[in-house]
Amino acid sequence: MNRAPAPLSAPTGSSARHAGAGWLLLGVFVAALLAQGASLGGSFALDDVPVVARNPVLARGLGALPRLFSAPSWPGELEVEPYRPLASASLLVERGVAHGEASPLMSHALNLLLHAAAAALLLSLLLAVLPRRPLLALTASLLFAVHPLAASSVAVVTGRSVLLGLCWALVSLR
Repeated sequence: MNRAPAPLSAPTGSSARHAGAGWLLLGVFVAALLAQGASLGGSFALDDVPVVARNPVLARGLGALPRLFSAPSWPGELEVEPYRPLASASLLVERGVAHGEASPLMSHALNLLLHAAAAALLLSLLLAVLPRRPLLALTASLLFAVHPLAASSVAVVTGRSVLLGLCWALVSLR
C-alpha cells in the first residue's frame, strides 16, 4: 500500500516560535556585526600596544599557555598587572593562527564576533525570561547590539575580557 506524502504546512505552536526566534537571533547577530564592523579597519589602540602587540609572554607562543594561568596575564608597561587568563589565552591562540604575529584585524574580528554572540545570547535569555514580550526582548537586544558604548569593548582588543565575561554570564543565566 502506497501512502501519499503528507502535505507541507506552516509550523505551528512551539515549533513556529522556535523558528521565529532563530530569525530574530540571526537578525540581532547581523545588526551587531553591521553596527560595530567599522572596528575591523582599526589598529591596536590604548592598552592594546603593551598588552597585545608587545607582550613578551604572548611572543613566546603556545608554550606560554601554562604561565597565563599562573601569573598576571598582562605584564609590562601597565600600572597594574591584571589576571585575565582566558582573554590572554585567546590572544595566544590568535597569534598561533597568525604565525606568531599580532594581527589587529584578527583581534578585532574575534571581538566583533564575541559582541554579536553576546547580543544574540542576550536576546535568547530575554525571550526565555519574557516569553510574552518578544518585542521588548528584541528591542533591548538590538539596543545593546548597536549602542555606541559597545564600541569600547569591540574596538579595543583588551576589551575582550569584558566580552568573554559577558558571554559566560549570559550562558550561565540561560
